[in-house]
Amino acid sequence: MMFSMPFSRVICVFVIVICGIQGGCYYANRHVNKGVELQGEGELEAAIEKYTRAIDGNPDSALAYYNRACAEKEMGDLESALADFTQAISIDPGFIEAYLSRADIWSSEGEYAEAIRDFTRVIELDPVRTDAFIGRGIANMEMGEYSPALSDYTLAIAIDPHSVAAFINQADLKIQMGDLEGAVNDYSQAIRIAPDSAAAFFNRGIVRERMKDYAAAIRDYEKAASLSPELASKAYQRITFCRSRLHRKLDFFRRQLVTEGSPATN
Repeated sequence: MMFSMPFSRVICVFVIVICGIQGGCYYANRHVNKGVELQGEGELEAAIEKYTRAIDGNPDSALAYYNRACAEKEMGDLESALADFTQAISIDPGFIEAYLSRADIWSSEGEYAEAIRDFTRVIELDPVRTDAFIGRGIANMEMGEYSPALSDYTLAIAIDPHSVAAFINQADLKIQMGDLEGAVNDYSQAIRIAPDSAAAFFNRGIVRERMKDYAAAIRDYEKAASLSPELASKAYQRITFCRSRLHRKLDFFRRQLVTEGSPATN
């Protein structure tokens, strides 16, 4: 029962464009910028309408397709978002954010091979994109490709040694690989970087519970509960369980001491 944070999720960054007064370009960009304003206010349908008008004015505007895809993705219309991200990429094959956003949709739909292709393309375009290595690592892990996933997380950490997401996802992978000590070490590193990461404390507690280190697990759950009201209920459930196991363990040792200390009988 690991607590998952959306570390793999790519946040769509809608883009404002600036262009001189050049007929269709000015018309299109005016609508793109109005769409961004509406999207920022949560008016997604109105934003999509503006992006569509921008595309009508300039069918070669990769930014208009990209921004419309971001709004569609936010509305949950993933099929339309995929089509628009793909169109943005076909217009601008170096559009990194479009690849990342499309990869995120592929991952969310369980199409991990497609996601890996897009993350790999991002890495080819920009070899120091930590988020692409993390995203590809997650997709590899979901496909059961643990060695490539570990390599991706290792590279992400080499690029950014302060990436909490890389350490937490690497810890999740090590749990799958049966390396519980390694997972504890990675969660601990994430906590050193971000002492307010409730997910890292909670997940480290889960691992310590599996290792039967109930006292340490309780400390982690208590910290997670204090940091995140959303986690408090789950954390206290685990605390109750760990305390019962800890008491049972102590009772066992007490009985052992009594038995060993009893006088021998003939």
